[in-house]
Amino acid sequence: MDNILKILVACHKPCELIRNKYIVPINTGRTTFLKEYKSGNISEKDYNWMITNTIADNTGDNISEQDDKYCELTTMYWAWKNYEKLGTPKYIGFMHYRRHFIFDDINKFDNTYKSCVVPFKIIDANYINTLNYSDETFNDICNNYDFICCNAIDDNMSIYEHFKKNHRIEELDFCIEVIKEDFPELLQCANEYLSQNLGYYCNMFIMKKDLFFEYCNLIFYLGQKITNRFDYSNYSQWDTRFYVLERITGIYLYYLIKYKNLRYKTYPISLIEDSSVQEELYPTFESNNVPILFTADDDYIKYIGVAIESIIENSSISNNYDIYILTSSINEDSKLKLNDLIKDRTNFSIKFLDFNHYAALTNGNFIKIYNDTRFSSGTYYRLWAPVIFKNFNKVLYLDSDLVVEKDIAELYSVDLSDNLIAGVRDTEYIRLLYKDNKSSFKFLEHSKELNLDSKYNYIQAGVLLLNITEMNKNNFFQKCLNALNSSLNLFNMDQDIINYICNKKITYLDAAWNVEWHCTFFGDNLTKVLPAKIYKDYMRARKNPYIIHYASFWKPWHHPEKDLAYYFWKYARNTLFYEEILYNNQKSKNYKIANSHAKILETIFSVKNEYLNNDKYKIISVLGAKMKVKSWR
Repeated sequence: MDNILKILVACHKPCELIRNKYIVPINTGRTTFLKEYKSGNISEKDYNWMITNTIADNTGDNISEQDDKYCELTTMYWAWKNYEKLGTPKYIGFMHYRRHFIFDDINKFDNTYKSCVVPFKIIDANYINTLNYSDETFNDICNNYDFICCNAIDDNMSIYEHFKKNHRIEELDFCIEVIKEDFPELLQCANEYLSQNLGYYCNMFIMKKDLFFEYCNLIFYLGQKITNRFDYSNYSQWDTRFYVLERITGIYLYYLIKYKNLRYKTYPISLIEDSSVQEELYPTFESNNVPILFTADDDYIKYIGVAIESIIENSSISNNYDIYILTSSINEDSKLKLNDLIKDRTNFSIKFLDFNHYAALTNGNFIKIYNDTRFSSGTYYRLWAPVIFKNFNKVLYLDSDLVVEKDIAELYSVDLSDNLIAGVRDTEYIRLLYKDNKSSFKFLEHSKELNLDSKYNYIQAGVLLLNITEMNKNNFFQKCLNALNSSLNLFNMDQDIINYICNKKITYLDAAWNVEWHCTFFGDNLTKVLPAKIYKDYMRARKNPYIIHYASFWKPWHHPEKDLAYYFWKYARNTLFYEEILYNNQKSKNYKIANSHAKILETIFSVKNEYLNNDKYKIISVLGAKMKVKSWR
């Protein structure tokens, strides 16, 4: 079977691969890739990956240097002219690095596009199982079909009109003229295909060798004719590409189906949102490595920038700071601004991790994760830390809304022994517990449900030192999933989970390592609502904080007048995010003012409609006085 079928997967950059004896990753445009590498536009790492993991389309007879026009078709040309290098398989197939055949019924999937395309976040074990790439599947294809292709897509207009709307119609018209002269047996088929709505796209198929050679003879003959006919020197990069040949592929497949009466089958195809390679993480620096994890969605990335600046300004040249940002969405501009913070600093590294690569580890078993609107989805990502950083001993986790006033390496050096985590007791939680009111009873019951060894031993999870080794020994991640899907009453969601699972396995840190700035904002006399020792520890820490944590709905970018906000702005001014933070804050204030003015105006004057016995009335309100006026029909 090894020499009966080969499926080439066109890749132009490092990507997550499907490892299978039938699959052959091939670098489309290897000639261009090498030029870009020599010019310094391709990293050494990406170069090595491509050389190691893909075959090249620039050996033997090839058109590799024309990948700007032919795109993935350069790999088809190479296979056609160098077929023996593939072992002369009986069947040959083509797919893309982020589009693959799914050998299953489209109706088994939700959220499909036009009965053909099934979207996926990433390529992982679950995805590969979905493709159904088994020996049995490929045996069935080779024994029972002459070719397979993707399901037809209906664009609600003819294929000709669709091409005219999106590309240069003169190219398609020219190809039909060439077909009329040189491939007359295809002319009627071509006209029929272009006049219908259903089309076969993506240049994906598996077919017998003789059909493939016939196809290549057509497609590359037309490609050469187009090259000779049109001057592309003034075309845009988009228009330079031979999209017209994708329509010719559709014509050929339609010809095989309608005119050759061959055995065929169509299947859905996938579309991968993020196909980038996900490698196991290891410490960036060989010695004195201080790994730090931030998690956030795109709207909080700028505040991570401020936190990183505070770490930098309080760092030591003798330590190496290995920073990771785990997010499901971050734009390139934010990445540039973050990397600007550490330019020319050899003891700092910032790496971006895509949460989508790890979300599938739950196998869909994460029911409660987004149910509480008080928290952003990013706060849950820290639960994945033991799995993501399995090759680390310890990792520091920091919330995005804080600043550091001491070398964070000192916190990392804390001895955890066999405890799972280190953290600071949650002063605000204790305030709510200790206060004599109805809510305090609720929190007392909550602390009992979490099975805390002491009601005052609940930690604030915005600053944590994670003992990765011990957490994995204790199966922490799976316990998190189990707890989130249990009947456990969660108030602070993942923070509750961390306290529940790590109870009795916690190292308690000095209160200065997580000073919750808002505890004094409620108007309570803290001497009356905090135990004496905790009050003294908190006030001492507040006067000399190591980390100021801007927890709660009060934020220093909204309330720069509040106590301890100064620390945030001190660091924010030194980042490229500073103007953005100021602008967003002003925009938010303007919206609130406009909304307030609208409410005031409505109080002064308003007009509403009212119906009574089929008659329409206007209810006019002026300064609270109302009068009813009958409307004219």
